[in-house]
Amino acid sequence: DIDLLWALLKKDKNNLVLQKGTELGVSHFVPIISERTEKVGFVEERAQKIVIEAAEQCGRGDTPSVREPLALETAINELKDKIQLFVAEQTEIPNTKYEIPRAVGVLVGPEGGWSDDEKALFKSLKLLHLNLHDFTLRAETAAIAAALKLV
Repeated sequence: DIDLLWALLKKDKNNLVLQKGTELGVSHFVPIISERTEKVGFVEERAQKIVIEAAEQCGRGDTPSVREPLALETAINELKDKIQLFVAEQTEIPNTKYEIPRAVGVLVGPEGGWSDDEKALFKSLKLLHLNLHDFTLRAETAAIAAALKLV
C-alpha cells in the first residue's frame, strides 16, 4: 500500500508521475502544495482518467485513488499516524536500509527542493529519509524512482 505525495509540477509532468506511478503499483496519489510549488492548478477528474487508462494499459486489476491537492503540512498531519512516511531527497545522511512497512508514504519535493522550514518540519516529526540517488534528480524522475524503490 503505497501513497505517493508529490509536489505539483509544471506542464504535463504530473501526468507522467500519475502514469508511471500507476504502472509501478502506487495505491494512492496525493498531490501536495509546498512552499516552492509553482503550479497549483490540478484537475482531479483528468488525473483519475489518466490512472484508469494507465491501470488498464498495464493490466492492473485495481485503480489507484487520486486526492485533491493538499497543503504539505495538512497531508502529513492526516497521514503520519496511519502510515510510515519517508521524505525523498538527496541528502548527506547515509542511505540506511529500512524495512519497508506494508503501508508507506513517500514525500517528493518540488522543482527546487524542499525549503528550510519544510526540512525543519520533517526533522521535528522524525520522518525517515529515502535517499534515491547520488545525483540530483528532476522532480518527476524522483517521484518515479521513489515509487520504484518502495515496491
